[in-house]
Amino acid sequence: MSEAAGDHTKQSATVKNGTTQPVISSAVPATETEAVLIEDDADDTLQAISIPGTPTTAITTAPTSSQTCHLLALPAELRNRIYRFALGQGSHIWLSALTWSTHQPLLLKTNRQIRTEALGLFYHENVFSAGVHDWDDGVQERFLALRKQYQISTHWHHHFTGGPHWGNLMGWLRGVHEGRKRALPTPGMEKMRSPVRWVLAGCFEMALYGRGMPWFAVERVLGVQRKALVEMDPRWGVDG
Repeated sequence: MSEAAGDHTKQSATVKNGTTQPVISSAVPATETEAVLIEDDADDTLQAISIPGTPTTAITTAPTSSQTCHLLALPAELRNRIYRFALGQGSHIWLSALTWSTHQPLLLKTNRQIRTEALGLFYHENVFSAGVHDWDDGVQERFLALRKQYQISTHWHHHFTGGPHWGNLMGWLRGVHEGRKRALPTPGMEKMRSPVRWVLAGCFEMALYGRGMPWFAVERVLGVQRKALVEMDPRWGVDG
């Protein structure tokens, strides 16, 4: 299959009855399904609400030449059904630093037009879990950036691996305080079974609601909360 689907094609010439005739093929512009993302205070998922007049299906473009891809020669409604069968099975997809580069199905890497049509459906129809290892929010940040880039609406939450890491936690908290990162909501903390979850929830609340204060003042308060964490788990006392 050609990677050129969705790109403007060049003019070429054919000879018919001794006359040279230009052949021009115009590509269909790629469009994206719009959605409004609303954070639900009851849990840490994001709900999608369709904008009136916005297509609720993945197909927004007409098929291109069947000479390059038989799938794109099918009617839009049928392509939609195929995309949902292949990509939208309501799966729970776990994201981590190790799986990030391979979590998208190969179908989405086949052709530019197919990717444009089906990418949003893949993320909207499945549930994603962003891995937080040793309190490093790197996977979450990559997922949020991808969602913003493609205007994707999806349901997702966190899963925690590894152990305490004060340096990573402070990097996350400072990003929240500066408005660069998303705070871990309290419902996300409730999924942790360790009693430290309430102290950690207080750390994120301090970073979020202390934005009117200079960082050094917030950092001093977080230092006191760190002592409470160390009392419950000495590993929080290790600088890293």
